Amino acid sequence: PVLIGTVSLSGNIVSLISWGEQVAALERGGGLYVFNFRNARAPQLISHIELPDGLESFALLGETLVVGTEKTGIFLLDVRNVHEPKTIGNLLGGIINVKVKTWGNRLYAMGIEPGKRHALCVFENEADGPPRQISRISLELGTYALEIWNDLIYLLQEHAVAIWKVEDPQGIKRVGHLPVGTSPSSMIVSGNDLFILFDNGIARYFDFSNPLAPK
Repeated sequence: PVLIGTVSLSGNIVSLISWGEQVAALERGGGLYVFNFRNARAPQLISHIELPDGLESFALLGETLVVGTEKTGIFLLDVRNVHEPKTIGNLLGGIINVKVKTWGNRLYAMGIEPGKRHALCVFENEADGPPRQISRISLELGTYALEIWNDLIYLLQEHAVAIWKVEDPQGIKRVGHLPVGTSPSSMIVSGNDLFILFDNGIARYFDFSNPLAPK
């Protein structure tokens, strides 16, 4: 690979996301930056919006950026006009350490409830309003990461990956379980591949061709 362009940000970058010619960078202490990469050799900053400190993750749902935070649930940002993104609402105000993922027209959010249990919430995008919550379940503590593949939800837990599915708008059903060993820290789903990274720096690979029973 050949480096063709760079941009500089001063803070701690949490995540990047791209759509069209735009790349958005979420900075833990500085908010949201949107760059235009039409000229990849000289990316142009086209907008910046300040957000509270403690940003966890973000994802694109239609024309809305969904930002999960450490202390204030989820922020919703309208990015139809990328030159002037604006806050349009909040979700899950009582949930902390929120991680978000999207797939199709659904938003998946995981965080810690006031009772110190994890909550997994599923929302559907609405054409004329904020995303509508369709399912919510409580999980045991020790759930570290969230990934989505098609209509399946993968939760990295203390010794295993739990696999869930939204069976209907009213409920989420557990459909699989994959033991992975002790001290997992993160996971990546890519095509038919599932990678688990552990605290000791070791990564394990699993065949994902049958997503209900990785091996």
